[in-house]
Amino acid sequence: MLVKSLVIINLVHAILLLVLLSTHLLMWLILEPCDAVLPAFLCFCFRLPLNMCFLMNALFLCGMSIERTLATLQKTSYGEYSSISGFFIIGFLTILGFSSAVFSQRKYAFDMHHIYCSGASSETMNDLSLVMTIMGVAEVLAFIYTAGLYLLNRRYVKIKVYDNLQRQSQLSENVAALELLVPWFAFHLVFYVSFSLSGATLARFKPLFSEFTDFRAFVSMVYTIPIYTLFSPIIVQSVLRRGASLRKQRVRNLRRPNPRENDVYFGIYDQKKPRYVVRATHLFMWFTLDPCDAVLPAFVCLIFRLPLISCYMISSLFLCGMTIERTIATVLHTAYGQCSTLGGYVILFIMATVGIASAVFSQRNYNFDTSSIYCTGASKEVFDDMRTVTYVFGAVEVLVIVYTAVLYAINRLQLRVKFYHNLQRESQISENVEALELLFPLFVFHFSLFLVFNGTTSHLDYIQQAISNAILFRAFVTVNYMIPIYTLISPVIVQGILKRGANIRKKKLDAARRVQVDVREVYFGIYQKHW
Repeated sequence: MLVKSLVIINLVHAILLLVLLSTHLLMWLILEPCDAVLPAFLCFCFRLPLNMCFLMNALFLCGMSIERTLATLQKTSYGEYSSISGFFIIGFLTILGFSSAVFSQRKYAFDMHHIYCSGASSETMNDLSLVMTIMGVAEVLAFIYTAGLYLLNRRYVKIKVYDNLQRQSQLSENVAALELLVPWFAFHLVFYVSFSLSGATLARFKPLFSEFTDFRAFVSMVYTIPIYTLFSPIIVQSVLRRGASLRKQRVRNLRRPNPRENDVYFGIYDQKKPRYVVRATHLFMWFTLDPCDAVLPAFVCLIFRLPLISCYMISSLFLCGMTIERTIATVLHTAYGQCSTLGGYVILFIMATVGIASAVFSQRNYNFDTSSIYCTGASKEVFDDMRTVTYVFGAVEVLVIVYTAVLYAINRLQLRVKFYHNLQRESQISENVEALELLFPLFVFHFSLFLVFNGTTSHLDYIQQAISNAILFRAFVTVNYMIPIYTLISPVIVQGILKRGANIRKKKLDAARRVQVDVREVYFGIYQKHW
């Protein structure tokens, strides 16, 4: 990921530099020498991205060292979130590179015209020299650190730990990745450190030249970045090709096993090759395959189970979200109408995130090495995690139903206190009472079904001990799975709630339209004219 990002940065740098040089060439061919100038703002628009791309080259290589450091520290679990860490490193380094580029150009003189955008004030040169010095030191430290990291991984690889193959595989990957990146690091170090150090000391060379044009020619000669952007894609291509060849060789080695037919253990697996095909539905598998073959791989089962469990948990959390939303409406009587939409989106996002995280937690120990009959099986660790989650959600549902009843009582009590000077407060409290009255049927239905389901699911291991027959236990589990009943009936209840709410709003509008207004009264007469 970081390699591709670095290639993209170099490509952007090359395109910007090509556009800038083409503009200079056209100006040199068309205009007079004294007119071949560009305004400072246009030069700044070119120089800022160029400086950022230059800084990002150094930062991305440091990011590769950071990424390999994380892979070294978290040997057994790095593969689970390597993409997330890569995106985080890229985002952080991009912000850092942009900030450094802005800092180096913060005192750019916008009231001048520049010849070919090659001039800069002394303040800008000092800031740029400071940034380049820091980058040069960071390059040297990153190279030394990467070399030490490579030696550390080489040492870890020599320590054989056969009870943790994931650790051994991750360390081997670290060594292979660092060996591939060493030529690139060395090439980058030679060019960028030389350029950074020379750029940082350019101001000291200026007194050595009698003519300013000679000093400008020296500055152009020192600018070796185009050489790097020309050769770095070639090195990247060789790195990627070598990495692809290594992966291809590993796959070939796996495809050329040396089976021993006399080995009973592996002979069983050799005879029992997978004959199942992933079907669209369990019903089609039941009609098509033999009972022993009607199985699905664990990965496919998890793809189906994780969204189902997420929806189950989010449905409970959305009811909690409705209670939270009514709580906010109760606390903010007069200002809730201004932020109700934004608050609703925030609550939806938080509840969905918590639901997905809970589903992932409940399936974190899922066994990918097995196949499941109709995706109904699970390991003991998964059952324990599911029990923990169901206990938590059961307790939350009890608290929510009690809290909702208390919230309804509070709003009913506040509704009795009349505030004629604040009609918005009165209207909001009335809306809270009516909304909670509308939601009570859905809350009770959800509470009765889901609480029973959570309580039964959390004690399945005890029920399994009471039911000795495995088929009867599986039938009991299937009967206990009442979620389809909820998903079938809940839309009917929601439809009834929406229709009832629409009827209440319609009655309010009809009542407002039938207000008797005394035309002779001056105050209401003004509103009658402006109706």
